[in-house]
Amino acid sequence: MKAALRPFNEAVSGDNYYKHIYQGRPQDFWALHSNLQSTADFFSDDFKELVTGMITADPKKRYTIEDVKASAWYKGKLAEKAEIVEEFSRLKDAMKAVYRNEAIERKEAREKARKKAMLEQFVQTDYKTYRGSEDVSVFRRKYP
Repeated sequence: MKAALRPFNEAVSGDNYYKHIYQGRPQDFWALHSNLQSTADFFSDDFKELVTGMITADPKKRYTIEDVKASAWYKGKLAEKAEIVEEFSRLKDAMKAVYRNEAIERKEAREKARKKAMLEQFVQTDYKTYRGSEDVSVFRRKYP
């Protein structure tokens, strides 16, 4: 949730992320995840310790609810309401930008497809009956 990504796709030894947890190399797991973030210290050491404990491959070593509640991250500083509002506002603005860019990309793709279809139709025109600028003006009115 913190990074808006799942920690791994499947808890199997072949998963690109989980294999590091499975092989007892959580530092490699966190290196991969940190590379996806804007700053290297995006994940605090307390957070890494907690999540690593929660997803450890060996169920006997995996954190219990008591371990979670006793963790430094769980007991750590809580965000103030103003910080939460600011963070959600920033995320909302970022999502609006993503949606706006996606809408532009979809519009450009539709326009490209429309122009391609127009060109294909124009190429299929019977050139024996081509009347020059008269046909071009009709074509432009029909396919603006």
